[in-house]
Amino acid sequence: LEDPNGSFADNHVKTTKYTVLTFIPLNLWLQLHRFANIYFIFILALNFMPKIEAFAKEVAPLPLLSVLALTAIKDAYEDLRRYRADQKVNNTLTEVFNLEKRRYVKLRWASIRPGDFVRLETNEIIPADILLLKSSDISGFCHIETANLDGENNLKQREIVRADCLQVFTPEEFGWAVEVEAPNPELYHFSGQILAPKPIIVRKENLLLRGCILRNTDAVEGMVVYAGRETKAVLNNSGRKFKRSKLERRINKDVIWCVLILVIVCITGALGCYIWLQSFPSYEIPFLAGHNSEGASLEAFINFWTCVIIFQNIIPLPLYVTIEFVKLSQVWFISNDIELYDEEKNKRIEVRAFNIPEDLGQIEYVFCDKTGTLTENKMEFKRAAINGVDYWADEGKSPCCFLSPASSSHRFEHKTSPLSSEEVRTAAYDASRSVDSLDALKSARTDISLAGSNGSLNAGAKSVCPISEATLLNGYESESPDEIALTRTACIYGCKLLQRGLDFVVLWLPGNWSCFLNSVLHVLPFDSTRKCMSIIVRHPATNEVVLFTKGADSVILAKLAPAKDNALYEKTKNYLTAYSHAGLRTLVLAKRVSAPNYFKKLESTAFLYSFSLPGVTGIEDRLQEGVPETLSDLRRAGMKVWVLTGDKPETATSIAYAAKLFTEEQRLLSITATNAVSYAPMRWCAFSKDWACRFHYINLYIRRLCRLTRACVVSAVKSELGVQTLAIGDGANDVNMIQCADVGIGISGQEGMQAVMASDFAISRFRFLKRLLLVHGHWCYEKLARMTLYMFYKDALYILSLFWYQFFNGFSGSAHIDQLSQVLFMVAMTSIPPFILGIFDKPLDESTLMANPELYRNGRDSMTYKHWHFWMNTADAIWQSLFIFFIPAAVYANSNVSIWQLGMVCMNCMVFISILHIGIESKCLVCLNSLPYLTALF
Repeated sequence: LEDPNGSFADNHVKTTKYTVLTFIPLNLWLQLHRFANIYFIFILALNFMPKIEAFAKEVAPLPLLSVLALTAIKDAYEDLRRYRADQKVNNTLTEVFNLEKRRYVKLRWASIRPGDFVRLETNEIIPADILLLKSSDISGFCHIETANLDGENNLKQREIVRADCLQVFTPEEFGWAVEVEAPNPELYHFSGQILAPKPIIVRKENLLLRGCILRNTDAVEGMVVYAGRETKAVLNNSGRKFKRSKLERRINKDVIWCVLILVIVCITGALGCYIWLQSFPSYEIPFLAGHNSEGASLEAFINFWTCVIIFQNIIPLPLYVTIEFVKLSQVWFISNDIELYDEEKNKRIEVRAFNIPEDLGQIEYVFCDKTGTLTENKMEFKRAAINGVDYWADEGKSPCCFLSPASSSHRFEHKTSPLSSEEVRTAAYDASRSVDSLDALKSARTDISLAGSNGSLNAGAKSVCPISEATLLNGYESESPDEIALTRTACIYGCKLLQRGLDFVVLWLPGNWSCFLNSVLHVLPFDSTRKCMSIIVRHPATNEVVLFTKGADSVILAKLAPAKDNALYEKTKNYLTAYSHAGLRTLVLAKRVSAPNYFKKLESTAFLYSFSLPGVTGIEDRLQEGVPETLSDLRRAGMKVWVLTGDKPETATSIAYAAKLFTEEQRLLSITATNAVSYAPMRWCAFSKDWACRFHYINLYIRRLCRLTRACVVSAVKSELGVQTLAIGDGANDVNMIQCADVGIGISGQEGMQAVMASDFAISRFRFLKRLLLVHGHWCYEKLARMTLYMFYKDALYILSLFWYQFFNGFSGSAHIDQLSQVLFMVAMTSIPPFILGIFDKPLDESTLMANPELYRNGRDSMTYKHWHFWMNTADAIWQSLFIFFIPAAVYANSNVSIWQLGMVCMNCMVFISILHIGIESKCLVCLNSLPYLTALF
């Protein structure tokens, strides 16, 4: 075949919905998916039936066309922006190998196809999913920035496909087919093989993903395996899960009541028509040529549909369009609030969901993570207990009060004095002779390394990029803040990590200041199931295989071998408890030493048990600024705050008190499930009616939860208690919880951006949550609720005024207001005030709302918009419409004033009363609300 890859998708990407030819029909088709639009089109079709016609055919379509046109303009603008973005991407140039010219030439992204060889230079965006075959780095590594893909700023390391036949790669000599798995959206999974004489397996570490940026590498070359719509980036761009706000769900119910009212009014009109016609003698009715009273049933049936046309606006035509535009304006105000800008991080609030801003004002339950959400997630080493001896790093502090008075303590000082070096050397050798002590303290993942330039010094680092060679402390980077804290502390006291390669680690130890090269045999990364991570190395002196592990005490302590020294074991456990009571994050360090030939790729799981216990560490993760005050004010606002974490009980309790989640006056109730059997009845009790009432008035701190369990807790509270929930977190383990809640908020912190990308709103500090809920949440709910009630009110006022006239025209279905005035009333005269109310009105000043969190209960308890508010609004419209119609009718009863003049007086009264009503409802800008009325008079 001339082009064996011709059946695959090219690299052209299209995110637009429309073309010039398809815009009008396709946009109309999409708008017809709204029930309200279908309803009004049905009414319009009725009006074109000769016997039912109530409005002139030229006038009747105007209101509907105005709404459809306004929505179409908005959609066209959004699609035009997408088109321009697509053109910019598709026309970007990159270097693609040309077989005829036998060199790389510049080619548009859109022209790339699977099987093409692409050459990329540093800081260049990757145009497609590319199998890495060559790198300018001598070790075959490169680094990519994935912020455009998953939002994470830390660099990821990728390596070339390693095989003897690919040691010297040139595109013209590469003659094998590449077989890969079918396109899928899994960012962290990829498999395939190069069909060489001896098949070569390829993995996710060999794949460069579209949208990422090449960093710290001069140039790379590779083969395109997925292009265009088949790339993982495009497959993941499937749109967000649609959420419907609590207020909108309530509005939809009231729209159904409007339909019922319409049916009742039309039936009343049809019965009135029938009864009035029956009152005439059986001979021919003079004003209905060719009709008599025996045909009253048919006339009543026709009158029913005429009334449907006349009273159609009982369901506000522009309601949903107005709500949509008001929400967009509210989102704009939130996004540009200077008080929600974090100067330190240079980040402002990011609104990622435009359809639920009012839900911010109705939150009843707040679920939040601890680490990185309530705390800084900037770990600082504080305590370590090695071989029963307690060490701490803070100057001027004594051991915490939980320590035994008999225990001896050694103090770390951040200076390079001879005394300090001697203490470190003594501590290190006491722990387990030279290299064992450091690795026990730093059994960290392979993600930590010394920085170099363009990867020359540290080409073998796992997921850490070289940054600076000048200073070790600034050169350490890791996906885990705990590992950074441990490694930097070890470096400060002389135990230095010099280099971390793919299968080796270079250490510099105190004492004889010798350099050790340890071979890394295997790494077991941390996961939520194991709750620990392990590294297996070969001791450089004894050739023994040593497994180092760090992790949660609930896991590590259960895997320890029987203690030879029970006193030392108990002392270490006491230190562990002491650190937890002090609010520190604890890690248990364990190791196992085996014979040189024992390790064979972990063929036996027994190797992961029978550990010895070198010690434990305590790391401080300080609360963010303003967290206690924020949690206290959320509680004052009536919200129930549940903190979901994986901490030890003692650490969880200590942090809860420090954050003012609990107070000393409250009684602390602790419920623990040791296994699934005890969990089932506990869950039943927790969400039974009696216990639900108790939980409705307290805050909880739920510990030892994994990511899926957190989402289950949120889902259970939503379904069992039927409340409005908010979840806030900063890490990948919070994504499920954030997506499950009614409102999800991500914090851009130290654990990547996955939580932000899954959220509805993204903030940089937890304290911003207070203003977001108490101020913007209150404003959005109040303004939208009162605006919606006003729209129901003004349309009911208009419809009822027409309805009273039916009693004076024999229920003929005619109106006393001319058709153009009716259209202008709906489209022009009363359409601007709702926008002004929904966008600019401020029910309460922001300083008042911040100082009085109790005011939040107005939205939390839906006090502005309840179903009875809808009926009170309708009743208000009924008595006002009686005055609007009957007073002018009584004044002009015996005069020569025409019907249309009477209708004009009624119209002016309706406009004046409706504007006066919204002026009373609004808290400010009354002058602006009167402008539409003044305009209407002229």
